[in-house]
Amino acid sequence: MSAAAQVMRAAWAPVLILLILVTGVFVGEHLIASHAYDQNLFHIQVVRQFEMQWPVPDLSDYSAATGPLYHLVMVVLGGVFGNELETLRVLSALFGVAFVVIVSGVAARFTEARAAAFLTMPLAASIYVVASATHVHTDDFAWMASALCIGCVLFSKRSAKILVLASLAMFVAVAARQNFIWLAGPVLFAGLLDLGRERTVSAWRGLLALIAVVIPSLAVLITFVILWGGLVPPHFQEFHVSSGIDWIAAGYALGLLGLYAPFFLLAVPETAVLIRGKITMIVVAALAGMLFVLIPESAPDLAAGRTGGPLWTLSGLWVVADRSLPLACLSGFGAASLVIFGRALSATPARRSWAILVCALVASTVTQMANAQSFQRYFDTPTLLFLCWTLAMILGDRKDAVGRSSVGPAVLTVVLASLLVVRLVAF
Repeated sequence: MSAAAQVMRAAWAPVLILLILVTGVFVGEHLIASHAYDQNLFHIQVVRQFEMQWPVPDLSDYSAATGPLYHLVMVVLGGVFGNELETLRVLSALFGVAFVVIVSGVAARFTEARAAAFLTMPLAASIYVVASATHVHTDDFAWMASALCIGCVLFSKRSAKILVLASLAMFVAVAARQNFIWLAGPVLFAGLLDLGRERTVSAWRGLLALIAVVIPSLAVLITFVILWGGLVPPHFQEFHVSSGIDWIAAGYALGLLGLYAPFFLLAVPETAVLIRGKITMIVVAALAGMLFVLIPESAPDLAAGRTGGPLWTLSGLWVVADRSLPLACLSGFGAASLVIFGRALSATPARRSWAILVCALVASTVTQMANAQSFQRYFDTPTLLFLCWTLAMILGDRKDAVGRSSVGPAVLTVVLASLLVVRLVAF
């Protein structure tokens, strides 16, 4: 089977799920509150500003906290297909589709295409992916490029063409959302892993090539900082940039992982054996994960930016001394799940790729610790992406991969799609 055919076989089902949900949003003339707020107050205003200033838009300040590339792309697409808001919303769906295709295509490099399709379905049904695909919003655009960049460095064989593609993808992600400079973490870590395995001339050249991959994105970030006088345009420097470290970001990321992990753990072969073999490590990891939530204040708090998303609602159900006990339990389970996944991959050829993927998840989470806002949408997409590719690596070429992946992820897909429908109908 050709690579293109394999990607199409893995992508058609999750893309279909995304398009069904996207169509439902458009046909019902729905708006998803948080994304509609960002669209109407920020992103569409920037698109209109750049349209009026075209072909020399002023990038020194504008009404969005993100990089300008997405808005510039929408101006160009609007000039070709029409710049009405509804047209631009439909065009945004293209980036959501491309994102899902890339994620399922990379998953199919590790496991059977149909298994990759099941593993990608929860991502396609995520309210945050659907919302960005149906509004003028930067998330799917940036994650499309990020998934492509990470996918390029997961594998040890990298041609000059792959490296150029990775560099371009990273540049697009950072130019659209400047905090995606975290991609430098997994890119450089991939080179360090190769160097740690064999200190040859080839390994050194590989590391230097990956450093070259990062340079254009670092250059555009530095340009933004000089142009804006900070990490975000002047309008937003008191809103998004934290005055300190947002310690709850790590606990929240683990908590979200713990919320979704059970659906994917159902696909892990011989889970009971894995748990018995590392029970002490699992318990220690769970306790450490709980401390990430119990040490800092973790109760939902609008003023502190701890808001926005179902997990924050769940976190507020049982609070003691400004600490969320449900979030602590989920964070502990998330940390324990990481140990189980690592154990399942420890003796497989994919363990190196998984180390890079873990680095990507850690890097994206660390970046959020500099953000004053801990909205769920900042954590949701990387978590589902991480779980999809992790399970694809674990299942590999097993004959029962499709059967194992068809239960938990499918149930989670139904849950997420149902939550989206309820939200659209009820709100």
